[in-house]
Amino acid sequence: MVSRGGNFELGFFTPGNPHKYYLGIWYKKVSKQTVVWVANRERPVFNTSSLELKLSEDGNLILVTHSENIIWSSNSMFTASNLGIAVLHDDGNLVIKDDSTSHVSWQSFDHPTNTWLPGAKLGYDKFSKENRFLTSWRNSEDPSPGLFSAEVNRNGIFHFFLVINRNRPYWPSGIEDMLLFGSAPDIEKFYSFDYVTDVNTSYSTYFVHDSSVISNYMLDFTGQMKWRV
Repeated sequence: MVSRGGNFELGFFTPGNPHKYYLGIWYKKVSKQTVVWVANRERPVFNTSSLELKLSEDGNLILVTHSENIIWSSNSMFTASNLGIAVLHDDGNLVIKDDSTSHVSWQSFDHPTNTWLPGAKLGYDKFSKENRFLTSWRNSEDPSPGLFSAEVNRNGIFHFFLVINRNRPYWPSGIEDMLLFGSAPDIEKFYSFDYVTDVNTSYSTYFVHDSSVISNYMLDFTGQMKWRV
């Protein structure tokens, strides 16, 4: 599946072991495959010919074998009607929505892996009970959850945790400090950051001034937040 403008592609990839396949999203126009989201990061598959990605009767997007063994599911609490469709947008967001009303029942932006894309929100949604945060890969060739996570607290401040001990942040940082991660003093020329809080949600997001610029923030397997351009 390719987004309408050709910016992103959804498909199977093998980051290291050629026999382990993952369903993911990557940049279509970047020569070096740069994965920004992984569905079955904890459950790789070994034979893609027996798999099917489809919408289930309850409106969830599922990856299943021919024997109907579910490998991965969107597990949405708010499922679409029987008119539900799955669409990959040009911002890298995979969504399930009602084709007649355009109501979104699930989106990959609410379930990030190790990458924060422009327009995506990190933070807590009190209505859906979703806490959107990043979790590193285990290593450069294994997208399963690694040792580090990054999340935005209710004051709009980033906190970085060892997954094995979430009570102790290893690198607390404000948004202003985070702008230095990429060693780019002029980063505000490229990005606009925003923090929103109300009775239903509190989150941070950012936007790229020039839509032709391909970039994102990535929490790598060493625990460092990197600005990728």
